[in-house]
Amino acid sequence: MESSTSEEIAWRKSSLSVVNGECVEVARDGQAILVRHSKRPDDAVLQFSIGEWKAFIGGVALGEFSYE
Repeated sequence: MESSTSEEIAWRKSSLSVVNGECVEVARDGQAILVRHSKRPDDAVLQFSIGEWKAFIGGVALGEFSYE
């Protein structure tokens, strides 16, 4: 898969993590979902397939990652 440069990717910041400034940003690059820490954009970027991302979001919706 050909990868885009950081300048070409439209990163979206989570509106729920703004309170303490520790934000997660998500972007789509072709058939990959990218996740990074907004305060350290030059650090490692996690990459997930569309299927992996859908499974993660589904788990969040079902409460599979609850701290309770």
